[in-house]
Amino acid sequence: MKRAVTVPPAARSAFAVALKENSEHWAALPDPLPMGRVLRIVDRAADTEEQLQVLAGKDERGYYLDYYRIDQDRDAETSSHHRILETGTIEGLENYEGQWGFPAYPDDPARTAAEEKRILEHNTRVGEILRAKGFIK
Repeated sequence: MKRAVTVPPAARSAFAVALKENSEHWAALPDPLPMGRVLRIVDRAADTEEQLQVLAGKDERGYYLDYYRIDQDRDAETSSHHRILETGTIEGLENYEGQWGFPAYPDDPARTAAEEKRILEHNTRVGEILRAKGFIK
């Protein structure tokens, strides 16, 4: 049986510290943390509607943890997509736009339509990225 490849403990610790600032579920990050598998992280002690998925990997810069977070409140659902480097640095990744509504330019309907089209095209591309990683179906 093949052994699972995991993130080194120091990198996993850096991910947990950085994730603590961005997710209520940070404490449920597995130890050891497997690489190459999308994990849904749930801290049952956290009182939140937030959903968190993570994907650990390694590239030319070292180990990283990509995460996709969805937060549901009374008014809306918002998402964020980020990468945590093994240094603890957090980088923003492509994420959905228009989560707070589309911009409207009352004096310029053509500009409003163009911006709506741009956002819809952007969100289609983001959906493809998230699907390729396994964060959405």
